[in-house]
Amino acid sequence: MNDVVPLLFGLSVTLLLGLGVGVLLDGIEGRVLQKWGGQIPAPRGYPAKEWADLVLRASPGGSVLGTLERIIFFASFWVPGGWPLVGGRLVFKVACKWKSWELGEMPKRPAEPASVDEWLADARARLYRTESAHRRFTIGVAASIVLALGGVAAGRGLEMLLLACR
Repeated sequence: MNDVVPLLFGLSVTLLLGLGVGVLLDGIEGRVLQKWGGQIPAPRGYPAKEWADLVLRASPGGSVLGTLERIIFFASFWVPGGWPLVGGRLVFKVACKWKSWELGEMPKRPAEPASVDEWLADARARLYRTESAHRRFTIGVAASIVLALGGVAAGRGLEMLLLACR
């Protein structure tokens, strides 16, 4: 029974700290948007609301996947010799994202830009959207790894404390 307490404590620390990852990602995104004047105008043919939703949130399922990822990372770091699972998860994640990165994670244009200015605005918007997806991916994975390591450290620390009290 005492062996489970540090494990559950460490996992709880990981999951509770994970609640702040979305806030971190949104805060970084907000700071980056400042350099673009607060928002990027929608490319030609995109409704403004649909574009804003696309730019501001990469994926509504991201928080659920991030939570599952933190559990996988925590388990990998907790179990002796579990490190290869981290590499496997990262390889799997990159392989899944590869095609969407090639496409820029955006639907096809409803119409081709009519002028050079429209083409530049469209290219800038697509570039920002792709940068945003890469940034959220990279920072989200790094945060998940750091939080899982922090949870393992908290759990192992409690484990050592309980052993010292015996």
